[in-house]
Amino acid sequence: MGTVRVADVNVIEWQGSDQAKAAAIQARGIVFTPEELAGKTREHHLGSETEPELFEVQFGPDTVVQPHAHLCDEIIYVIAGQLILGSRVLEAGSSVLIAGLTLYSFRAGPDGVHFVNFRPRSGAGYLSKDEFMAQRGSDLAVG
Repeated sequence: MGTVRVADVNVIEWQGSDQAKAAAIQARGIVFTPEELAGKTREHHLGSETEPELFEVQFGPDTVVQPHAHLCDEIIYVIAGQLILGSRVLEAGSSVLIAGLTLYSFRAGPDGVHFVNFRPRSGAGYLSKDEFMAQRGSDLAVG
């Protein structure tokens, strides 16, 4: 039997950075900027191994999100502000698909950015640039 789950905007709340997740990542020696940690998220659907994940993110003006990768694909849809991805400036209504295990970073525009992030499942993981490069190097050494 099918399932319908509603995320009511009047019920879900904005949260600061997930301290437990941030602490676990920082324990690996990864450093987040204060601006990254000041970002806010609002979970619409938490996802699982078999269900998709959907959440909103807000970053303040000119916040730089450090280079990183995730284990699975994701789609980012810009709701407001600008998401600057390399030389591309994504305005409200724009989206980007980032394949899993792709190293990327971005910057919020001068008015900040508000976007929705969709992933096919939860547990996307977070790999810093150093971890990504080390994994890539070990994959090349094995292959």
